[in-house]
Amino acid sequence: MDAQGVTLIVGAGISVPAPTGAPDFETLRDSFLARAGIDDLRSEFEFELDELSPEQVFDALDDNREETRQAIRREIWWACEPKEPNANHHAVAAMLDAGAKVWTPNFDTMIETAALRQGIEIEVVAPGDPLEVSGPALYKPHGTFPFPGDPPQEPARHDYDLLFQASRVWLLDEEWAEKLAADIRNRDLFLFGYRGADPDLTPVLLEAFEGARSVTWWEFPGHLLKRLERLVGNSKVKLEAGNPTEGLLELGQALAPHSVPPPPTRKPLRPAAPLEFKPSNVSQAQLLGQLRGSAVARRYLVKALLFDRGTRKLPLLVKLLRSSGYDISWVRAPLMVALAGLLGLPKLRERPLLAELYATLLDSRPLRPSDRRAIGRLRSSPLAERPQILTRIASIEKLHGELAQASADAEQSLSLLRLQRHPALEAMTIYILAWTYRQRGEFGRRAALAERYEQRMPHIGFNWAAWLQLDEALVALHAGKAAAARERMKSPFMKYARQLIRHPMFRLDDDLTEALVRWHEHGPEGIDTMLEEILTRHPIRRFSHPAFTAVDTMIVLGDHARVSGDLGAMRRRLRTARKRTCSDLQLAEVELVEVVASEDRVRLERLRAQAADRDYGLIVQTVDAVVASLEGREQTGPVIHRPRLPLAGAY
Repeated sequence: MDAQGVTLIVGAGISVPAPTGAPDFETLRDSFLARAGIDDLRSEFEFELDELSPEQVFDALDDNREETRQAIRREIWWACEPKEPNANHHAVAAMLDAGAKVWTPNFDTMIETAALRQGIEIEVVAPGDPLEVSGPALYKPHGTFPFPGDPPQEPARHDYDLLFQASRVWLLDEEWAEKLAADIRNRDLFLFGYRGADPDLTPVLLEAFEGARSVTWWEFPGHLLKRLERLVGNSKVKLEAGNPTEGLLELGQALAPHSVPPPPTRKPLRPAAPLEFKPSNVSQAQLLGQLRGSAVARRYLVKALLFDRGTRKLPLLVKLLRSSGYDISWVRAPLMVALAGLLGLPKLRERPLLAELYATLLDSRPLRPSDRRAIGRLRSSPLAERPQILTRIASIEKLHGELAQASADAEQSLSLLRLQRHPALEAMTIYILAWTYRQRGEFGRRAALAERYEQRMPHIGFNWAAWLQLDEALVALHAGKAAAARERMKSPFMKYARQLIRHPMFRLDDDLTEALVRWHEHGPEGIDTMLEEILTRHPIRRFSHPAFTAVDTMIVLGDHARVSGDLGAMRRRLRTARKRTCSDLQLAEVELVEVVASEDRVRLERLRAQAADRDYGLIVQTVDAVVASLEGREQTGPVIHRPRLPLAGAY
């Protein structure tokens, strides 16, 4: 094998072995969580912390103040940079000199130091630099520490650019993506000490693997290797279960056998001044909003408004109002009236913060007939095509049953978000699309969407990742796969949302999905009691607007009565659901249960035609499965029907 035809991807794992002893990114994450007073997640809640994206944590810590950003970079510099290069770094430098191409997301300059000691001249390429260079080049797409020489000296100012936040590494720039793919094409690719967890690099790598001559990925046996097996699927990647250092040094001996000197030992450096990073109240609010829920975050937002200097107060006030209005109904109602009045004033119509706050609160309340008028108010705004507003409009439309329009608005928002790098909002948009595709019966499009975002799940915020897992469980139930649905319900994201965030709407959706999974696992006995307990916590009252999923629960109770043969109870449940909903989709679900109970083929065909006209593909496919079951034919579609199971189109 010739080094001229080899490309290396090396991650933080090559800097962990002695004598370097640099922390991996997860260890850095844990140290910053400890600074924020959030170091008990694993012990207190038995939470699988490995799923918590470091990039997500650093995104939350960014309070938009330069002193905070410099303090974070200084902490990272002292954790990673004043280290001694190990044999891995010397081997990589030697292979660079022999003609190999090398890419790394690492910030440290260990490879540069090793090259300097061997008398090898290399050029470091970071964001903002020309991509095409002559001679050995080390590509660092996430940035690099300044390299003052050997030994390193702390920069006077930590104002260099590093990409370590989810919003910064959400999408790889097109030129860098093309360069990475070109450096893999028709070459032998080796990956060492790299987890493949970067949201920007990983999708490009997975696609580029097919163009490589060969791909070999070294990883320790255990859960990390199993994760890589899931990630690469059935591609041409050869996964080597073993110590990545052994594989890297063996390759170095094969490609550059005489160029790896033993690393000397350098005296450890000490900071000239103590490290003083402490999260501001804004940082705490943003971090705790993701990890503990909005009620905890609001306390820190109030502190930030009162005590934090050098922060813009208006965005903080809007965040506080949005959080309060989203969770507290008596705050939301008068706030929405005030916002509607303000947005009617010509001077305020183009204020993004006001329009986005109104759209968020509109999306947070239960459905009302007046929603369409409110959506019209948003659509007439000059800001109507902002993704922050389009996504909220799509969220409301999907629940009302305007699925085609909801899909179109969400897809437009997603195309805009890909240019903005907004992980949390993109996650919400993906959930809306996944939910809408499921209700439209477009399971192929939904599967492609889920596959594209699977490796990004830890980066999008556990709240939305958990909701996506709930929807995945429902897809599995539609196909009659109770075991697969149960696995989704056990995911780390689901555990986290249940134990820590505890958002009331998520708990409602989670409870209903749990009841449906148990119904599929054990039959209908006792499921009505579970459903009635849900409605006790989220009642459907005569003069209030019920939550969408509370009405769904009533429809599922009616379906349970149908399966149990109690048609009187079925009619009572469905009558309540029909009266208390203003969703065309839920009205169609009510009719589905009634028509299936009648077993009237003419009514079934009429309902099928009406559902097809409304784009309710899940109901169409449910009717097809019911008809096939009644006729004794084999059910081959993505939706199955069994007499003792709930109707897929009813949830």
